[in-house]
Amino acid sequence: MKIANAFLTFILFLISAQYAEASYIRLETTISSEALNATLKGSVTTRNIGNEPAYNLQLVTTFLNETLENGIKDVLVPNKKYLLNYSFDLDKINNGTYPLIVKAHYKDSNGYKFSTVSLNSVIVGKSFASELVGKVSDIRLSKESFLIAKVRNSDKDKHTVKATLVLPQEISSEKTIEIFTLSSNEEKELKFKIKNFSALKDSSYAVYILLEYDKGLKHITDYLNTNVIIVDSENYSKLDKLSLFLMISLVLLLALFFYKSKDDIKKILSM
Repeated sequence: MKIANAFLTFILFLISAQYAEASYIRLETTISSEALNATLKGSVTTRNIGNEPAYNLQLVTTFLNETLENGIKDVLVPNKKYLLNYSFDLDKINNGTYPLIVKAHYKDSNGYKFSTVSLNSVIVGKSFASELVGKVSDIRLSKESFLIAKVRNSDKDKHTVKATLVLPQEISSEKTIEIFTLSSNEEKELKFKIKNFSALKDSSYAVYILLEYDKGLKHITDYLNTNVIIVDSENYSKLDKLSLFLMISLVLLLALFFYKSKDDIKKILSM
């Protein structure tokens, strides 16, 4: 029984080690914007709500065809924030809503690169409601998969729509833009083939599909968002090797326990 007790202690140690709280980095990004006098001004605030520092943090802000890259923040420790102010020219664009994209690039303590994507709708002059209705489901990605969305035009007028796929740096796609026309109440399926470039197993990434169109002198932006969850490509992706080992060990331990109990019962009956 001493061997069984020692084995049980070892198994419990492995279980506690497996489910102990791991270190992680999680960035929370808040975007503010205001369009005044043909200029868009605002700020991006990124806070580390994880329990591990983020290193070499850089915020990249894109509006229309212009990209602004700020300096690098060497270390963003947990519960601290980093602020970026930005300014873009709004000359010669129609009233409506436009997408502002913020990508945060950073590293962990091992030098591994990560990124996040955040999105904000900027109102220029006046906002207009979108007549597009869409849906997209979360997907699991190991090496490559298809991101599928459906879009329907609920307006009585026909619209030419520009769909743009916005991805973090860890996920890639050969096609990120598709332009199509939707008649009244017409539906279209969008299909983007995405690949795992450098994402780690069990990570989750926000992914966006921008939907933009013009209606007269009005520019209208809508978007769909989903989560891409990175999984193991092996057959037992939901059960890693350590979990499998623990289950087998537990079964062997139970078998040993019942075997010993059976011998003890025999001894008692033979007395």
